[in-house]
Amino acid sequence: SGKITEKWMRLASTALSLFVAAFLAVGFSGAEARENYGLGIKKSLYPEGTVAFMKRNGIKGYIYNEYIFGGYLIYNYPEMKVLIDGRTPTVYSPYFFWTTRLAVDDKRWAKLTEEYGIDSALIFINGSFCKKLISDKDWALVSFDDVGALFLKRTDKFKDIISRYSFKEFKTPCIKDGTHTLPDGEAGLKKARDEVKGYLSHSDSDRVAAPHRILGMINLKLAPAGNKQGLAPAGNKQGLGGEDNLKSAIEEFKKANATGFDYYSYYNLGSAFDKLGRYDEALMAYKGAVRRNKSFKDGYMGMGITYFNMKDYKRSVKKLKKYLKLAGDDAEFSAYKTLGLACFNTSVYNCAETSLKRAAYITDDKKELSSIYYNLGNALFEKGAIQEGGAYYLKAIESEPEYVKVLQNLAGSMKKHGNIEGSEQITGLLNKKEFSKSKK
Repeated sequence: SGKITEKWMRLASTALSLFVAAFLAVGFSGAEARENYGLGIKKSLYPEGTVAFMKRNGIKGYIYNEYIFGGYLIYNYPEMKVLIDGRTPTVYSPYFFWTTRLAVDDKRWAKLTEEYGIDSALIFINGSFCKKLISDKDWALVSFDDVGALFLKRTDKFKDIISRYSFKEFKTPCIKDGTHTLPDGEAGLKKARDEVKGYLSHSDSDRVAAPHRILGMINLKLAPAGNKQGLAPAGNKQGLGGEDNLKSAIEEFKKANATGFDYYSYYNLGSAFDKLGRYDEALMAYKGAVRRNKSFKDGYMGMGITYFNMKDYKRSVKKLKKYLKLAGDDAEFSAYKTLGLACFNTSVYNCAETSLKRAAYITDDKKELSSIYYNLGNALFEKGAIQEGGAYYLKAIESEPEYVKVLQNLAGSMKKHGNIEGSEQITGLLNKKEFSKSKK
């Protein structure tokens, strides 16, 4: 009995070991997993690239640093005199810790820098303090990575470094809601692109994702707006250039994903593929974004619009409804518009009417409104609400006179397919006659 028990224990132990080994093999396969497990410093938690920049350029002195960066700096670059680190409250008093948190206030910031002789600052790129220093003429942005941004005070001490490395056109690595503020206009975008390329040429480009993503975003903004179906991918409403920019954007987003695994970069990659009409690849990228953040609303919007472009209207409706649930009152009009069109194509006219009315309410774009009004007229006609549908056809014409021709063609098509009454109703509208209140 003892031998049998021992035998089974050995077998169970072996099975458990094999199971754990298999689990780890899966868990540790791929670059993403390698970044999240193992010994040492986890990637994308500390400003590795920026600290490497500081070392290369011999930047020393008293630095204002985020609380979480203090220990990393002490260990990796002790030449810098940190303001605070994780030894609070054993080394730093609660009062001192409180004063450091007030630095975002202009007067408190001036007081802190003067009192402690601070001439550099290493801060989060996704914090409010980042935008404050961007707009402060006494400070210059010289380096950034996926986590932090380094600012130097404009003094003789850093004059040479600022002259060589400070950003002029591209000034906002600071992130808000996953996006960076880019310059407007083709000339500004191209200058910013040159600066980011220059930064990548003297940085550890294989260790940081943010600059690649920013470069991709610039190329994406320089690319044509919309896609073959005329629906702009989520979040991309401006275009200033050609197809080559889209291909360059794709390459940069791929580099960003290979380095940082940022779900926003997957979303951007999907937008670039979408603009090129490469919908299968766009879907894979959007799905990759959602896998990394299941609450990422824009990922669902991207999938919904792409499914619509692929004429898979049922899946389009499902994904867009998921987006709208997550977005709430912050939903974009293009999601409502696409949902309305997808519902129309699946003959769910109540959904089409509701969605298109919401799209019309939250946009002031004249061209978009004319399209929405026209499609609303179609949905209401299908419901039998002839008078209301006619009113929206008139709104479409008022917004865009070209819809007279569109309605003439629609009337002709209806007549050809035997819908004489519908054809006469539209012809009556075009002749400024009254619509009947109901369809027989």
